[in-house]
Amino acid sequence: MWKVKPVTFFCFLFFFVTIGFAQTTTLPLVPEPQSLQVFDGSYFILNKETVIIADPKSFEAQYLQKEIKKRTGLDLKISMVSNAKSKISFNELISGGFDHDDEAAVKYYSNPNQGKYFLNIFTNEAAILQSDPLGNFYGMMTLLQ
Repeated sequence: MWKVKPVTFFCFLFFFVTIGFAQTTTLPLVPEPQSLQVFDGSYFILNKETVIIADPKSFEAQYLQKEIKKRTGLDLKISMVSNAKSKISFNELISGGFDHDDEAAVKYYSNPNQGKYFLNIFTNEAAILQSDPLGNFYGMMTLLQ
């Protein structure tokens, strides 16, 4: 009978899981996004100067602040307005609010399901765009992953 040390087993498991994810174009996000586009060079670096742009009284902003502090030790400020170079913003989608993709706007507003959101990540900003509180929550949960 074979005796496999737990460390060896977990190394093999990690290796095969890593290969599985490396061969897919999706990210391991829950819930799985309806669509995902990943661009080279587009990443956001969270640092102590990052500001959360939102109503300081909002549940989402306070929850995000607490989770980031718990996970990273960074105590981010929450402000309605900021000229910080690094920010996380919560934005409400309104009709005509899609600056870059009118086709995406049509799909978004023609779908009766709630909880839709866009999460745009740039080098200096992570922006959650939503039209209802559930979308705000889902966008925030995806960002935390």
